[in-house]
Amino acid sequence: MEELYRLCLRVPIVLIVFGCLCGVVMLALDQLGIDYAYHAKKASKLGECHQAALRLRCRETSETVCVLTVASCASPLPLPADKSRSAALQLVLGSGFLLALLLLCLRIGELAQIMPNVAVGAFAIMVGLMLLVPMQSAMRDGLNFLLSTVGRVLCPSSDVPFVEVLVADALCSLSRVFSDAGLAILVLAATWTSSAPPSQVTRVFVTATLACLPAVLRVRQCAILHFAEPDPARRRLHALNIGKYLSTLPPVLLGALHALAPPALDGVPLATAAAAAAAFNTAYCLAWDVRMDWGLGDLGAKAAGLRPTLLLGAHAPYYAAIAADAALRCAWVRPLAALGYALALTDLTLVLELVEVCRRCMWAVLRLEWEAVQHAPHYHHPAAHHHHHHAQHHRLGAEEGGSSGSGADGEKLAGGV
Repeated sequence: MEELYRLCLRVPIVLIVFGCLCGVVMLALDQLGIDYAYHAKKASKLGECHQAALRLRCRETSETVCVLTVASCASPLPLPADKSRSAALQLVLGSGFLLALLLLCLRIGELAQIMPNVAVGAFAIMVGLMLLVPMQSAMRDGLNFLLSTVGRVLCPSSDVPFVEVLVADALCSLSRVFSDAGLAILVLAATWTSSAPPSQVTRVFVTATLACLPAVLRVRQCAILHFAEPDPARRRLHALNIGKYLSTLPPVLLGALHALAPPALDGVPLATAAAAAAAFNTAYCLAWDVRMDWGLGDLGAKAAGLRPTLLLGAHAPYYAAIAADAALRCAWVRPLAALGYALALTDLTLVLELVEVCRRCMWAVLRLEWEAVQHAPHYHHPAAHHHHHHAQHHRLGAEEGGSSGSGADGEKLAGGV
């Protein structure tokens, strides 16, 4: 019963803290002047190529419907700062309210001498009922956007926009949460049906499968981009990214085999192999974080090991982020190798899950900062960005229509995007 309580408690705590930290990330990006809504909703590199090809066809065919299609596919204008800040504050305050509600349920359950897992279940029911209450339009739109994005992550199309990459990476940091939830469902099912507790094989299989699922989703996303990418250099980068996510699987699988090894067999080789695989994955992911996701590691930059453009201004935050990323990733080497199956590690597992979501939120700030640096005009000069698209569609309309009426229509459509 203590195991069930720990499992049921870890899942909501980690999700609530993660939601609160996401709000903090949004506030930090807003403070830096980075429009995260624009970068999150924009098309992927492949989608931008499709839009460019569509514009080329428009020039060739002179069809007004193409202008409409191009205008509808264009990236959204930046979200007003007051709205983005309001959404972030709502997320932080809402997460704080849910955490307080969870603690209140546990306290009431303790006073009423109710089992803790029942108190957690009551909390889950109340949260579900709150979702049925009519929300403000901004909150409803944000929730719908998140749920639809998660759905596209699970069932991707022929393109993978940037926001789906962000969500899938966040799911990778929540892989242990999925394992906890799956294991809690197994234990609850056995308790409700008065059947025997799940066997060790079942527990390990469910835990390992759910732990691997987010990495498999990212591999599928990278594979879609790899096979659809015409540029050989970018195809190689997608292949390396596939290798990064595949390297997360051996530590989990070797840890599962180690957990299932009979006591008569020497489990040291499996444990050592799992630890070595986890260490390799940690080094691989750390290098990718610094060089590819954050754009750092440029030895030719004025600040050694960083890059020429730094939106945070000072050098110290970047060096601190690299050191923190290395330390927090290394904290997962041993638990990944053992997969946290030993019940003695349950308290440590909660701490490490919280550490991982903190690391992921720090990663998200620098990842979106690097995305903004790569598309500097989109956030430095929103008016210039709007003028650029306005002029571009004006030229497109003039080339297509051959008459002032068609060109004016194209210009009007571009200005309304």
